[in-house]
Amino acid sequence: MVQTIKKEEGEVLLLECGDIFPHQISDVQTEPDCKEDTISENSESEVIARILVNGMNQMGYTAMAPGPFDFSLGLEFLEKISSEFTFPLITSNLVYKKNGVSFGKKYLIKKIGNINVGIIGIMAVDSFKVLPITQQPMELEIIPPEQALADLLPEVKQQADAIILLSQCSYEETNLLLKSLKEINFAIVSGNIPEQEQSFERIVLAKNLYGTTLGCLNLFPSPENQFTIKSKTILLDKSIPKDEIIHKMIIKEIVNRRDREVEKQAKALWRLSPQEYLEYLQKQQTDIKGQKK
Repeated sequence: MVQTIKKEEGEVLLLECGDIFPHQISDVQTEPDCKEDTISENSESEVIARILVNGMNQMGYTAMAPGPFDFSLGLEFLEKISSEFTFPLITSNLVYKKNGVSFGKKYLIKKIGNINVGIIGIMAVDSFKVLPITQQPMELEIIPPEQALADLLPEVKQQADAIILLSQCSYEETNLLLKSLKEINFAIVSGNIPEQEQSFERIVLAKNLYGTTLGCLNLFPSPENQFTIKSKTILLDKSIPKDEIIHKMIIKEIVNRRDREVEKQAKALWRLSPQEYLEYLQKQQTDIKGQKK
C-alpha cells in the first residue's frame, strides 16, 4: 500500500507517532533452564521489534516519535536498535537527565517538492507511568511539551515552511498545545479520536491501534504560505495484498531466531556433566509421556 501511494503521489513523508514495539510478550527460554543461558535477544518481543524496524526501513519511513512502550524492552535495547533505523527518532522534549542532551533528534527538516517541512515530536510528562517501574527509563527526563516547544519552535520556523507535530499527548492535550503555539500547522496524534468530537483545530490525523489504518494527508500551499489540507484514512484489512519483500523478511527472521535457539540449547547441553545430561534426558522423556496421556 505504501509503495502504491508513493507511485501515485511521488515524494511523500512517512511518519509514525510511536508505540510500535510489543508490550507484554514474555521472554522465551530454552532447556535446560539456566539463567546464564537466557539470551535476551532471543525473546519474542525483541525479535518482533527487529522485524518492525526492518519493515519500516524497507518502506522508507521519514521519521518516528517514540512512545513509552518503545522503551518497554529497555533503554539500552532502544539505544542499540535505533542505530539500525534508516530514519531518525524525533524527541523534542525527551532528554538525558545527566546532561540535558536530547535522546533523539530534536527536530527534522525535510524538503518535499518546494516545501520545507519541519517535523517535531513530543511525549506527555507522565508518559512512562504506563510502564512497570522496572521498565521505566530512569536516565531520561520528559520536559513539559509547551516549555520545550516554546524554546524550539523559533529555530524550526526559520527553516520550515510548514511544521508537523507528532504527539504522544492525548487528543485534548494536543489541541490545547496547538492553541498556544500557532507556529505548528498540523498535528498527528497517537490516540484515537474521541467519539463525541468531530475534529479539533489543526489536528488532522489520529493513529489507530495495532496498525489497522494508514492516514494520508495532502498539503496544498498558497502564495501566502498557508496550507489547505485533504486527509483520508485507509483501512488496512485483508483486502490489502501482502508485500512479498516484507513477508520474506519476516520468514527469514523467524528462521534465524529458531537457529539461534537451537545453537543456544546445544551450548547449554555441552556444558552438562554426564549425570546432569542423563537427568535432562529422563525429564524430557517424562514430559513426553505426560503429554501423550
